Amino acid sequence: MRGWNGAWLGVALALLSSGAVAAEDHLWAKAGATEAAVAADLETCVKEARSVPVRSKMTTPIVVGGGVLAGAAGGAAAYLLESAILRHGPLDWAGQAVLHRCMRRRDYLWTPLTPDEAGALQQASHDGRTAVVEKFYSEDLSTRLAEVAAAAPQALPEARPAPLTFAGLSLDPAAMVVTKGVAADDDVVLRGPVGVTRTATLRNPIDVSHTAHADAGTVFYEVVGAAPWDHGETYWCGPFAGRVNGCLSNADHGYDLWWASGAGPYAGGPGIEGLSLATSAIALDPTDTPALGPYRLEVKARWFTVYAVMVEIDVLVARRRIKLLQNLVAYASDGTAVLPFWTHRLVLRRNRESGGGVQANFTSDGDGKGWLDAKPPT
Repeated sequence: MRGWNGAWLGVALALLSSGAVAAEDHLWAKAGATEAAVAADLETCVKEARSVPVRSKMTTPIVVGGGVLAGAAGGAAAYLLESAILRHGPLDWAGQAVLHRCMRRRDYLWTPLTPDEAGALQQASHDGRTAVVEKFYSEDLSTRLAEVAAAAPQALPEARPAPLTFAGLSLDPAAMVVTKGVAADDDVVLRGPVGVTRTATLRNPIDVSHTAHADAGTVFYEVVGAAPWDHGETYWCGPFAGRVNGCLSNADHGYDLWWASGAGPYAGGPGIEGLSLATSAIALDPTDTPALGPYRLEVKARWFTVYAVMVEIDVLVARRRIKLLQNLVAYASDGTAVLPFWTHRLVLRRNRESGGGVQANFTSDGDGKGWLDAKPPT
């Protein structure tokens, strides 16, 4: 197979680090995978990774133990970043993390090359690099794959199946109560109790840098990613020194730490910036007992235009109001704006008679769509 290696091999080696500490060259591999199959899967995963909003063309530094490595590709990888990246655009740290996650979801292992393979790859011409890769995939990799799997870091617990969750909250739309009458700016239109999916206590401290420190005993919240690129990925979100909250997820090299997008560890989930942690095993002990409570959800109509209404969703816990989400929802031609609520719909009808505001109705005819599916104004 000639010609495709530049399209995906460069991406496969994109996390090769330059700097004082050398990182190994790797390729993705799994039992029985052919070169063509790897190429096709990598192409799909690069497209998926490009769905993450790009914050910068350079990656965020990778934290390894107590040292920091440059996250941008260097050395042998630098000239291999070709077709796939050029076709689909640059990948920053978050894009690379999603690329790796996508390949893991397809059962690939991030497999280190031997010193001889890595040396041959770095010294070879274009055709020579192709030959190194072809030889790698032509061999029986079962023993190497078993060794990679055995050496993998301890995985964080996976989320348990739950009927309806958003970020770290468990929702029961049937328990929500709608406010009658006309709602003005900043009025609550819907409220009701919510819970947390699950919490866990950090058994050992995380201490790899001044921005990535959490003490033993820190409480983390189970969060199922809601972004299109998450595909149900499990995150554990909690407070870190130097930042309000961060969300941990499993990664090939150890763990990824995503700075949280919300004000509370259970509100908002992971953002699109963070660090890659190659540290000792992170141990979390899950519990079904909430660390705080009771929790209440409130939906507010914040302000209105002739085209849309701003909807704010807040979580109230321990006398704190934490903003979970804010959406600008468009009015349809019949004067209604709809906030999807999975099994229900919150229908806000524009009130023309009193000069503003909306009247809320909460119906049980939802189609499975959630808050992120609300129609914005065009």
